[in-house]
Amino acid sequence: METVKFYFWVDQKDDYCAQLTEVKRLYFKTKIDQPTLAEQYPVNLVDSKITMHLYTHILMLAQQFHNQIYTFLQDNLKRQQLPSQNLNYRTVVRLFSMLLSAEVAKTMNVAEMQQLYYLAETIKSGNERAVQKLQQLRPDFFRSQADPLDFSGNSLSSHLDVFTSVYTNQAALLINELDLLNFERSAQTFWQQIPETLAIEQESLLALLG
Repeated sequence: METVKFYFWVDQKDDYCAQLTEVKRLYFKTKIDQPTLAEQYPVNLVDSKITMHLYTHILMLAQQFHNQIYTFLQDNLKRQQLPSQNLNYRTVVRLFSMLLSAEVAKTMNVAEMQQLYYLAETIKSGNERAVQKLQQLRPDFFRSQADPLDFSGNSLSSHLDVFTSVYTNQAALLINELDLLNFERSAQTFWQQIPETLAIEQESLLALLG
């Protein structure tokens, strides 16, 4: 049975890690001077600006990692003249679950990168599924510990208006600078630990790609 191989070169690894480091560098370069700002503006406005700055860089990190993943997969697929137009988040997750053993996936921080994806989706749009998945994976990110599957009047789901524009209600999530740094470190580890060659049966791959 024919096998499809995905190759990840050392220079790609260095480039991808450098791109992720740049997001962290930009965060600190543009970081708001809280004490100075607090002397000029109300505390709630200062807190809002600091939170928006953090959210912006979490989104930047998530988007950079997203672009890297898709570039890596699409380049390999196109090189072997295989279809790449149907790649989406669910397809990528399923593909990596087929390419990686559970042990390797753990070493690469795959679970942490899924958390970053759902956190970014929650910040961007308050997508109900993203909110529920994030609360299952990281309940510590939420002030409310309501059951995400409980659709009664007091449930998290009944208050999704909080997330339709996270920027206007920063109290909705409990995240801080350390979370951004941890996700950046996890993304670095993902690329540092990925095997240089990954293999999958062509028939299984084509079935997945539809």
